Amino acid sequence: KQVAPLLWEWCDMQLFANYFTRVAENESGKKRGVGGRERVLYTCHTAAWDAKNRHGFEEKLPFAFASIASAFGTTAPVQKPAPVDKLAELFSGKEDGINAFLLSRSQIKQGQTWRDLPGDYKARVLAAPERFMQTVAQFRPEAAQ
Repeated sequence: KQVAPLLWEWCDMQLFANYFTRVAENESGKKRGVGGRERVLYTCHTAAWDAKNRHGFEEKLPFAFASIASAFGTTAPVQKPAPVDKLAELFSGKEDGINAFLLSRSQIKQGQTWRDLPGDYKARVLAAPERFMQTVAQFRPEAAQ
């Protein structure tokens, strides 16, 4: 009880790591949590967790050392987004089905395509393309509605 407040005041950063989940609403107005796969660092105190930083970081950062490297007087290489040309080759001829799948999973919104996916999602697809394509092949659009 006596040491924790001293440590809290002494440190420049106390970060909270968690999975980012957002609320998505389908056509009927039903809301559900989606995501839960992207890890993030929270840098500010909320009612849900304790965190702080004296380096002026944004409230939510990607879970990577590059996000906080400046606090240590160094820089880290920035992770490059997934190459779109590899995905275009993988998705060739199957884009309509893939877009319907991503729309049903609330990864994209109506009017968007797979090209609008975040870089981390594209990287996960490229990390296991066979698994992703198998999941898309098993997808039934009528079951998603």
